[in-house]
Amino acid sequence: MKKSGFFAYFRLPKVNFAFSLIELLISLITISVILASLAPVVTHKLKHGGISVGQGKSITNQCSAFSASCQLCTKTECLLCTLTCPDGQYFDKPTCTCKNCISNCNRCTNATACDRCKAGYQKSGNSCSACGAGYYSTEGGACQKCPKGQRSNSTSASTGCTNCTGSEYQDQEGQSSCKTCTSGFVSDSNRACTTCSAGTKWNGSSCENCPAGYYSNSANTTTCTACSSGTYQNETGKTSCKSCSGANEYQDSTGQSSCKTCGANSVPNASHTGCSSTCQTTANCTGNQYLKDNCTCTACPSGQTPNSTKTGCDTVAADCSADGKYYIAATNSCGDCAAGCKTCTSSTACTKCTNTSDYKLVDGVCKAYKYPTSQADCDRISNNTSVYIPNSVADYVKDTKSSVRGGRGICVTRRNAGDLGGPELSSAIKKINADDTKGVCDNDNKQECCWIGYSGKTGTKRTARANATDDNGNVTARYCNNNIGSVDVLQETVNKKTIKLVSAFNYEACNRTVCNWWAANYTCANYAPSGGVSKVGDWALPSKKNLDVIKVAIDGGPKSKTDKAAEIWVQKWSGEGGLQLCASDVKSSVSGSPRCDACTSRCYNGIKGEQSCDPANIWGSEKLQMNTIQAGLGETLKWSEFGVPERYNGSVRCVLEKYIE
Repeated sequence: MKKSGFFAYFRLPKVNFAFSLIELLISLITISVILASLAPVVTHKLKHGGISVGQGKSITNQCSAFSASCQLCTKTECLLCTLTCPDGQYFDKPTCTCKNCISNCNRCTNATACDRCKAGYQKSGNSCSACGAGYYSTEGGACQKCPKGQRSNSTSASTGCTNCTGSEYQDQEGQSSCKTCTSGFVSDSNRACTTCSAGTKWNGSSCENCPAGYYSNSANTTTCTACSSGTYQNETGKTSCKSCSGANEYQDSTGQSSCKTCGANSVPNASHTGCSSTCQTTANCTGNQYLKDNCTCTACPSGQTPNSTKTGCDTVAADCSADGKYYIAATNSCGDCAAGCKTCTSSTACTKCTNTSDYKLVDGVCKAYKYPTSQADCDRISNNTSVYIPNSVADYVKDTKSSVRGGRGICVTRRNAGDLGGPELSSAIKKINADDTKGVCDNDNKQECCWIGYSGKTGTKRTARANATDDNGNVTARYCNNNIGSVDVLQETVNKKTIKLVSAFNYEACNRTVCNWWAANYTCANYAPSGGVSKVGDWALPSKKNLDVIKVAIDGGPKSKTDKAAEIWVQKWSGEGGLQLCASDVKSSVSGSPRCDACTSRCYNGIKGEQSCDPANIWGSEKLQMNTIQAGLGETLKWSEFGVPERYNGSVRCVLEKYIE
C-alpha cells in the first residue's frame, strides 16, 4: 500500500508498543519539530493541512480554536500547550485553558479536589471550610484560636487576629469580639478587667490602698480624696474620714492623719477647723490701749503710747525699721508700705522693692513682673517679632502655642540683630561690611562691632560659605540657603496629594548679620521693639538656662518632615512660625533647618587668621563659657564644646523672661 502524509517521509519498523499509534506519532512529530534537519519539512506540513496520523486525524500548529498558548493540536484536542495557570485555577490540557478550582481553593489539579486552601480556610476532605468565629488561618494552614487579648478580624474565614484596644479586653481564647470593661480598668495587655473597691484607687497597673489622710467612697476611682479640714484619717484603705471632735481638737489643713490641739486661752471653733481665742486681741484694743498679758485691752499709763504691736507701752517713737513699714510722726505709729515694697517714706513713695526677681521700682512704685505664657503674649510684647519657647515642653499646648498648669516661657527674637525684622543696631555699634578686608574692630578696647549681612534689606552681604556652581552658574554643592522657600517643612499626604502643615521658611540664610559679644550684649540690653509693650531692660542675651530651654524645645520638635505628632514646632521643619536658626555643615533635609556653613574669609576683625563668619552660632550671656550653641548638627541642638572669646562673631537673638507694664 502506498503511504501518504507523515509516512511519505518516514518508514517505521514494526514494533509492539504499550501505547496507541496516535500517541507514538505525537511523540515522533514532537521530536521532528525539535530536530533542525527535519524542521523545514515538518513546519511546512503543519502549516499547510497538517500531518496525517491515520484514522482520519491530522496534527497541525494552526490551533487558534483552542487558545493562543496551544502549539500543536488535532481538531478535537490540544496536544502541546505552554499555558501557566494562576492561583485558584488548574490546567486543563485537552482544551489548553485554565479552569477554576473549587470554592476558596488556592491550588488544585482538577475541579473536584483542593491541594492548598486560601487564608481563612482549612482543608476538609477535598474541599475548603471557613475558619469559625474566633479562629484564623494562613494560606494552606489549619484554623487556630485567637489568643487572649485579641479577636478574629472577622466572624468567619478570618486571616488573622486583632488586638483589643482602649476599654476593650478579652480573657478567653478563640473569640470573635472583645469585651468592654465597663466597671473597672483594662489590665494585663487587654487580657483582663480589674475592679478596684472603695478605699482604693487604680495606679495604672493595680489597685492600691488610699494613704493615711485620704479616702475613696466609691469603686473604680483613679484618685483618693483628701480629708477636709476638721477631719483626719490615720489608717490606709478607708472609705471615709474621722472627725476631730475632741474637746480641744482641731485640724486646719486637708489630707492629715491626725488632729492638732488648741493652745492655752483658746478652744476649737464649731467646725473644729481652727481655734478661737478666749482672750481679746490687739484688734480689740483702741486708742491708747495695749493688750495686757496678751489677753486684756488696757490703757497705757499717762505719757506713754502703745508699741507697734500693742503688746505694751513705750515712751519712745515707734520703731518702724521693719521691712514694709514707715514712720508716721503725727501719731507716733508705723504705716504699711505698698505691696511689694521693702522700704518707703510713705505708702506712695517706695525706695526699695522686696526683691528684684518679682518687682521692679518705677517712679516710686514697685511693679510686679509679668511672665509670657503663650505666643499671643510674645506677639503683644514684641509686636510680632519674637517666638514663644516654653520652659517645659510637657506643659505646652501645640494648637494654642501656650503653656498650661501655670507654665511659663521666654520670648526669643525671630531674626538676627541687624537683619530685617530683627533688633536694630545702635549708632554706638561699629558696622563693617562682611566683605570689607580693611574693616578693623578695636578688640583691645572691647569695641562693639557687627559684620553686616542685612538679610532682607537692601545691599545684602554674604556671611555664609558660598554655594559651589559650574560654568553655567548651576549650583553643584549648597552650603547656604538663599532659595529659602525650597527648604522642606512639615507636611502630610492626603489622597496622594502633599499638603504643607506650616508656612514656608522665609528668612534666607546666606546673608545674616553677625556681631561680637560686646555688640550682642549692648544690643539686647538696649532693645525695646517698636509697637510692643516691653521696655528697655526687659530683654537680654540668653542665659545658659535660656539656651537649655531652647535646646529642649528644638530637640522635642519633629524628627522628620512628616513627624506632625511632635509636641512642639519651633525650629526643625517648622517654617516661618519657628526660630529659623540656621545650621552648619549639615543638609537642610537632615537638620530640618536652613543651612549656613561658616565662611572663612568674610568677617575681618583686625586679627590675623580670624576672618571667619559664623552665623550658625548664637551668643549667650556667659561670655567666655558656654556662650554659643550650634543649631541643627544632626538631630539635636548642641552646645559648642569650648568657650568662645568675645571678639569672635555669631548671630544675635535677644530673650525676654519677664516684663512690666
